[in-house]
Amino acid sequence: MIRQKYKVDIYQFVTTGSVESNCSDITFYNSGENPVLINNAVTLEHGQSLYINANNDELDITNYFFTFQDSVKPNQLIVLKKTYV
Repeated sequence: MIRQKYKVDIYQFVTTGSVESNCSDITFYNSGENPVLINNAVTLEHGQSLYINANNDELDITNYFFTFQDSVKPNQLIVLKKTYV
């Protein structure tokens, strides 16, 4: 059995910005204390995550934008990207 190789990149963001997917699976995890809005559609509260996965042979090329809803408390968004090599 030949196994498909992949790598996982982990990023941390503390200010509003964006991340290019260019991967098969991507996860957003809000480890900060403020809500974060993903692509003006999904709000993640503290401790919540959003997982988007592709089917076989698919590649997500979305540019995901995120906005922290408040700046009084610490912001932190963790993004994990699974990329086949």
